[in-house]
This record gives sequence, structure tokens and C-alpha cells, in this order.
Amino acid sequence: MIKVVEEITAPSANSNTNWVNPTNAYADNDTYATCATTDGVCVWYGYSFTIPTNSTITKVEVGLFGASCSGNDNIDIAVSKDGGSSFSSYYAQTVTKTITDYWIDMTSYRTGWTYSDFNKSNNFNLV
Repeated sequence: MIKVVEEITAPSANSNTNWVNPTNAYADNDTYATCATTDGVCVWYGYSFTIPTNSTITKVEVGLFGASCSGNDNIDIAVSKDGGSSFSSYYAQTVTKTITDYWIDMTSYRTGWTYSDFNKSNNFNLV
């Protein structure tokens, strides 16, 4: 028997450096978080995952919905499974001027994903 669990959730908190309205990333409602500088950093966390105990994690994807004002800019994405103590290497996603959904496979950026990496409060972080 195979049970597939797909859960999409948004953050509920952030640690912001040089982003305008980072809380706009909390919902899919056509309002956007905007980076105010070329090197702005924001860590989003507080994802409310409810992955069943002892589930096997086979894929971790990060969703990004947005556009670049100038076109063909990169947004660097990294994940943490220890509450932000350490992060994976960065994945550079090129973002165009057209508002687009981007899904980035981050499975291989951290090893040994388990259900507890997501179910602990503020354990999963995204930068």
C-alpha cells in the first residue's frame, strides 16, 4: 500500500533584513514581499506541517510565486531542518518579469529528511 501526502503550507513568521512587507509571503493573495536591496535576506519560518508520524519523505519542494522588476534576477533559496542553526547550500532561481509559479526541488540539498524535520515548531526554515 502506498499513501502519498502532499502538503502545501505558508510561513507565519520571518526574520527580515531589507525586505518590504515580508508578511505578504504568508498567503497566496496577489500581494508580494519585495526585496529592497540586491543582497536583502529574509528567513521565513513557522510552517504548520502535519505530516503523519513515521512517514518517509521522498521529495521536498519550495514554491515561489513572483516576478522580477528588472527581469532575469536570481533569488537564492536555502533550507534548514534544524530551526535555522544551519542552512543548505543556496539554489539560484532565475526570476523573470512575468509573474510565475516556480517549484524548486530541494530534496538533495539536505540529507535524511524525516517527518520530524517538519512537524517540530519552527524547525523548517527557508531563506
